[in-house]
Amino acid sequence: MNLIIYGKVPAKANKYKICRGRIYKDAEVTKYEKDFEWQVKNQDKRQFDAKDRLVVSIQWFTNSYRADLDNINKVILDCLQKNEVIVNDNRVDELHNYRIIDKGYSRVKIKIEVIK
Repeated sequence: MNLIIYGKVPAKANKYKICRGRIYKDAEVTKYEKDFEWQVKNQDKRQFDAKDRLVVSIQWFTNSYRADLDNINKVILDCLQKNEVIVNDNRVDELHNYRIIDKGYSRVKIKIEVIK
């Protein structure tokens, strides 16, 4: 399965706020999650079986080297799970990340395969 999601991926690690004993997501993360959901609905997706072990490859197209590559993993995996593309991100046995500098527009290409 292949997905392309357009937009700048926020780093989730530093995007939480605590107020009155509750944890809140930053507006940037919430907006990206909504954009991700809208784009996934318009693409061919299939639910992987709960027993499937998965390999996920993420090509991250960004305009600079400033952000850490590992910070996008949590956001992408959580969005895949929330939108029922994968059952649970704990089923991912292999994760491959690639950063590609592209001054044009930010996006991620996600490839998900079942380990046989």
